[in-house]
Amino acid sequence: MAERGYQVTGIDENANFINNARLSCHTADFIHGHFSHLPFGNSSFDAVLCECVLSIASDLESQLAEIWRILNEKGMLLWSDLCLKESLDSSHLLTGEQWISKMTRSGFYIEKFEFAHEEWKNFVAGLLWNSADKENEISEDRRFSVCMDAPARMISYCYGICRKMEA
Repeated sequence: MAERGYQVTGIDENANFINNARLSCHTADFIHGHFSHLPFGNSSFDAVLCECVLSIASDLESQLAEIWRILNEKGMLLWSDLCLKESLDSSHLLTGEQWISKMTRSGFYIEKFEFAHEEWKNFVAGLLWNSADKENEISEDRRFSVCMDAPARMISYCYGICRKMEA
């Protein structure tokens, strides 16, 4: 994005991730910080991109409120994350309907929501597991390391585009 002329700022609480990002991208700013207390003023950003971070949030509602706070009045949230194919009481992961409900209750309206193709889910799973599996295929009983409470066969991948609702 920075290469296309956008001003890009990344944030992570893991200092190693920030250091690696600074080494690989010299055209963006990277800040060490926590997602639940973003060090930016109100209405500071046109867009926020979240990739596989919301599903591991300790307090999703607070983190969505922070995103809402830093987006300008026409701000856009682009996100992609893990989701359950169907509700599973023993899992903290959300179904697609639950994702949409959380976003709406947090002051966003959904412009687009889709489930990703299985190939994309398998690719992301391979990255999460740092897997050496052939073509990152997922066995039916394997579980995601970041969410050990759901078997892989129950997990999908979804993405959405949301905008702020009028306050």
